[in-house]
Amino acid sequence: MAMGGGGSTYKSADGIWHAAIDIEPDRATGRRRRLTAQGKTKAVANARLRMKLDSYVRKGFTPNSPSPRLMDWLETWYHERAEANLRPNSRRSYANAIARLNKIAGARRIGSLGQQGHGRHSGRPEVLQPEDGHDHLVRPEERA
Repeated sequence: MAMGGGGSTYKSADGIWHAAIDIEPDRATGRRRRLTAQGKTKAVANARLRMKLDSYVRKGFTPNSPSPRLMDWLETWYHERAEANLRPNSRRSYANAIARLNKIAGARRIGSLGQQGHGRHSGRPEVLQPEDGHDHLVRPEERA
């Protein structure tokens, strides 16, 4: 499988097809990195490898790919980093917060989130302050 070079497809002794491709070395260590996939047939192994590579590029893990979309980054972060360390109620809270963020800006690229001129939050960010004697936050223009 020559998807940009450095790839191979082979059948192991147990009859399973393996597909692999070299990707750029790890920037921190310089070590070689490969994406691999397996399948009962050569076509299945190659298709799985393509899906894995597409996901890898979409999430922004390659130097030539654009920054990842917020929804892709949040999904990766939640499942790989946060989920295992959370209690059930915290998992639900995080999942709800991620769903709300995805509705607001999930399709945007992370690199574009800090730029001005996008919707309601252009310019300075809105600061919410506690209302006197209450435990909820109000917008500055709502204070009177």
